[in-house]
Parts: sequence; structure tokens; C-alpha cells
Amino acid sequence: MPGTWITTRAWLLMLPLLVVMVAVIGWPLVDTVRLSFTDAKLVGTAGGFVGLDNYAKMLGGSNFQRALITTTWFAVVSVAAEMVLGVLAALLLNQQFRGRTALRALMILPWALPTVVNATLWRLIYNPEYGALNAALTQLGLLDSYRSWLGEPGSALIALIVADCWKNFPLVALIALAALQAVPRDITAAALVDGAGPFNRFRYVIMPYLAGPLLVALVLRTIEAFKVFDIIWVMTRGGPANSTRTLSILVYQEAFSFQRAGSGASLALIVTLLVTILAVAYAALLRAPREHHDGTPEPALHGLRLCKRAAACDRHPGAACLALRHEHLVGCRPFRQASQLVAGRDRSFALPRPAVDDRKHRRRRLRRLSA
Repeated sequence: MPGTWITTRAWLLMLPLLVVMVAVIGWPLVDTVRLSFTDAKLVGTAGGFVGLDNYAKMLGGSNFQRALITTTWFAVVSVAAEMVLGVLAALLLNQQFRGRTALRALMILPWALPTVVNATLWRLIYNPEYGALNAALTQLGLLDSYRSWLGEPGSALIALIVADCWKNFPLVALIALAALQAVPRDITAAALVDGAGPFNRFRYVIMPYLAGPLLVALVLRTIEAFKVFDIIWVMTRGGPANSTRTLSILVYQEAFSFQRAGSGASLALIVTLLVTILAVAYAALLRAPREHHDGTPEPALHGLRLCKRAAACDRHPGAACLALRHEHLVGCRPFRQASQLVAGRDRSFALPRPAVDDRKHRRRRLRRLSA
């Protein structure tokens, strides 16, 4: 049958890729599972079968528990800071101002730098003898003497979080900026005309369009932060006093520094299982987006109360308002007129005469919309 032949041909075309994936991913994974049940060393004897002893030893050890706490703290704080900074940067770069294109290009530079280069730069900034951070804080009078930011257990992890945020928040900003470009201008402009403040416009008009892309960024950054290795290894190697030792650092030390391949393999599989649980949980959140019947995202405008009641549009037909019924935007005549005003199709529409104190503010707002 034609359908069967098409399916068979598709599998034949994918066969080389499947062979490469099995060779590169499948066999190392199977061998790691085999090693995790042995007491094999990295060099020398192959080791004997020990069952679940490696897993019990790793899960019950204080090193694993402390590394898990450090990893969770690093992931939660760094990802939260990156999401906030990324959204704020995207909102700034979505505005019209001179030099916006150059600023967008400059913002990508931290993310484009290799992680090792980024870590080396921040290690020089934190240097206790000639670091730029110590020099700046001392000259400003905030420090009496130079500090070893990466040499103190209380400040080392915070310094690493700052370096990681500077490296990765541009990714969140780019994703959020792309989502902001899809927000309909007539909706935001109508909300502006009707008096919605910046917080209400962001919460009820813009945020519904950002929710999906930001969730994708949250998934990517959480998984990457949970298995972070390179930036910590270059800057602190897990020190001082193991205060910055994450799970990935612990896996490396167990398998390569101590040359215990069996326990290192079991710890690597535990970390893989934790990351997989995170990925499955986020995938469940991504499966149920709110959409209109035509496939476009549904903005949650039902919480935006710009009028006391929808009937106010009938009492003031010249006022641009958002009539909200049954959690959907009702296309009332004033809202359509405001949309036409923004699009430039109907410049005869004007707001009712406001109070004397508010007249200049409304005139400036209309002039900005009609530009």
C-alpha cells in the first residue's frame, strides 16, 4: 500500500541517524548502567558485581545530600534571576529609542561567549589582589580592604550565580523579545487609551503572550542550571571547602579524581534521573497551552477591569474601553474604533472631552497613538 511504503521509506531514510545515535548515545548509556552495579576502578580491575550498594552509598552519603542542596540552590536562584532580568531587558529593547539595534547586538555578546572564557573573565573580576570588583567597591567606600570573593564559603556561590546570570540572561531576553513582537499593537494601544497603567497592561495584556515562550526558556535554563559543571569548575573547582560542589562536580570527582568508576556511574545515573523528572514535569506543563479556535494564544484579558461594568460602553459610546464578558474580549464599538484609530483607518474618532486637569495628558496620549 502507498502509506506503508511511505512509512518504510521514511524509516530507511532515518536509519543512518538511528545507527549513529545508538552508537554514540545508546551503547555508552548501557555500559554506564552496567558499571553502576560493579565496584570497577577507572584504571585496572574490571570489578565485581555489587548490586545496589553503589546507589545506597551515594544516596545515603552526606556528600550527595550537600551537593544536591547546593545544586538546587544554584538552579533556583540563578534561573529566577535570569527570568526576571531577561523579561526586563526584553521590555526595554521592545521600546522605540535611538540605538536600539546596537543595544540588542551588544546584549547577545555575553551569551555568545564560550563558558570557559566567561568564567575566566569573572575570575579575574573577583581576583582578591587586582580584581575590578574590589577596586570599584573600595573606591566607592563600600569596602575597607580587598576580599577574596571566590575564597570565602559565604560569598563563593553567590559570585558564581552572578557570573552565570550575566552569561545566560540574554537567552531569556531574546525569547521574551520575540514573544513581545507578536503582541497585537491595537490591544495594548486600546488599553493605554482607556487608562490601564503599565502594571495592568503587562499583567493582563502582555503576560499571556509571554507565558508560553517563557515556560520554554524556564525548561531550558532549569535543566542546564541543574547539571552545571564548566563555569563552576573553571572558577572554584567546587571549593572553598566544597561550598560550591554541585552534583556534576561530585560525579567528576568520584569517577575521575578518585577513579571509582562504579560509584561514579551510579551517581551519574541518579543525576540523569533527576534531570529527566524535571524535563517530564515541564513537558506536562507545555502540553496544555490556552489557545483560541484559530490557534492564536488567548490573552487573559478577563482580569483587566477598566470599566465598572460592560454597560458603561453604552453610556459613553465615545470612550475606548474593553468590554469583558465570559473571560473573552468583546469587540464593542468603542474598542473597534480605538483599534481603527491605532491602525490609521479612522482618524475621525476622538475621546470625550476629559476634565481640565487631565486634558493635556490625554492629548499627549492620543498624539502618540496617531503618530
